[in-house]
Amino acid sequence: MKRFLIWTGLVVLLFALLGAGSHLARSASREKVLVAIDVSVSLEEYKHRLPAALAFLSHNPYAEFKVVTNSPNRELAVLQDWSPGLDLTAVRQIKMYTVFPLEKLLEFDEIRTADRIVFVTNQQDTEALEAVPRSRIVQVR
Repeated sequence: MKRFLIWTGLVVLLFALLGAGSHLARSASREKVLVAIDVSVSLEEYKHRLPAALAFLSHNPYAEFKVVTNSPNRELAVLQDWSPGLDLTAVRQIKMYTVFPLEKLLEFDEIRTADRIVFVTNQQDTEALEAVPRSRIVQVR
């Protein structure tokens, strides 16, 4: 019985050490997820559905998020800089006003450095984005 308890204690200790090591390694190198939101007029009526459409992102505790969109001067605007947790409160407050040039996203420097890119749109023509590695297109309707 003594050998069994020692063996069980060693297995539990090894499991705890492996779990702690995995957690520390994942925490040290967080996955960078860039979320690019289309602010076209056609998305205005679906803006309230964005949190539900992006809920799958909140299940990754080892990720940092950056949320970008286009601004009135047709440049990219940062709604949330790199930080843990996805905050979409700024998205709910912006006015959807124009078609977002999806190809413009490919010129953004952080497309190359992000580990994963999520494009949020309801446009039909998304061919330019489908070829982007590590990307996912979320259609909001």
